[in-house]
Amino acid sequence: MFPIVAEKYKFVVGVDTHARKHVVSVINNLGTVIDRREFRVLTIDINKFINWSLRIAQGENVLFAIEGTSSYGETLTNALLTRNLSVVEVRPPRIKSRGGDGKTDQIDSELAALGVLRLPLNKLITPRTGCDRKLLRVLLGSRRLIITQQIMNKNALIALLRGSELGVDARQPLAYTDYQTIANWKIRKNDQFSLIRTEARRIAKSVLVMHNELVDNKVTLYGIVSKLAPDLLKQPGIGPMVLSTFSV
Repeated sequence: MFPIVAEKYKFVVGVDTHARKHVVSVINNLGTVIDRREFRVLTIDINKFINWSLRIAQGENVLFAIEGTSSYGETLTNALLTRNLSVVEVRPPRIKSRGGDGKTDQIDSELAALGVLRLPLNKLITPRTGCDRKLLRVLLGSRRLIITQQIMNKNALIALLRGSELGVDARQPLAYTDYQTIANWKIRKNDQFSLIRTEARRIAKSVLVMHNELVDNKVTLYGIVSKLAPDLLKQPGIGPMVLSTFSV
């Protein structure tokens, strides 16, 4: 049996993070709220907040439970870890867990602290920090945007081809070679569909550009995850995309 948080830590600091300010609730290991405050996301204010939290703890063990350690709370998380303080990631509370009180930053910061208080220590979520994991998050976000835009362009091209007689059978999804063919069309001025063909060529070219961007993106992702977990890449069914998703 692993001890729970309340048995190891005298205080838990719950942090509801935002772009410009964070809201904090400090509770003791009995679940009683000791103090609350908010502070701006500036280095000087973050340091003041940390010192304030440690004064409240008075040398006792304190755990910081932060929402969004890899997003809005990343700067705070790194500052705490630099000072060798204990930090865990907490999930945003479900609406039902707010007890019908609606959403307020104070309630969410308090729930962040209370949510980990009764958890076994082996169930706590360690923040995933570091440059490589940040790069993975950026690359995966970019990949999702590229895929979304590429799908939209493919659908637009198919709709265009189905609505005009351009000599392309668009009843089925187009193959990569079809996009290459359309992208290389020579437009004749006396063609009554010259403007439509020009637009089809433009869309096909954009689809091919995005295809190449996705290939480059995957190669870069592979290079990062091969450093983070090279042994996992050797396992059947685990490729760079799956491993990237679970590594961020």
